[in-house]
Parts: sequence; C-alpha cells; structure tokens
Amino acid sequence: MEPMSMETILNSFTKRQRRHVVVPDISRVDWTKCEYLSWMHTSGHMAYVVYNHQKPAIGLVLRRTKLTGA
Repeated sequence: MEPMSMETILNSFTKRQRRHVVVPDISRVDWTKCEYLSWMHTSGHMAYVVYNHQKPAIGLVLRRTKLTGA
C-alpha cells in the first residue's frame, strides 16, 4: 500500500463523517505490510477503515450496535 498523509485519510471520508474521525498517529505505520488502514475510535463505539488501492481513497465508518437479549 502506498503511504497516506493525514489529509488523504481525512479526505477519504465524507464531510459529515470527518467530524467524528479521530486519526491515530500514523508515523509508525509500516505501509509495505498494509492492505488497508483501520483503527478504533477511543470511545470504542466506532471503527474506521481506509482503502487506498484506487484513487481516491475510500473511508468507511463502522458503528457498534447495542446488543439485545435474544
């Protein structure tokens, strides 16, 4: 995977999603071993995935749902 800048990562999300995205420190990412970049929000209720094998990069926001007893 090609190295991504903070700007590339943020621009992979929609404007609405960007308000909630907290990008971790990417300075230690070994980009040669990545197929995609993913991380958890500090609250633990959201996760992010950025796929950069096509231009522009695509960002996804994953939200944890509340479990109900079955």
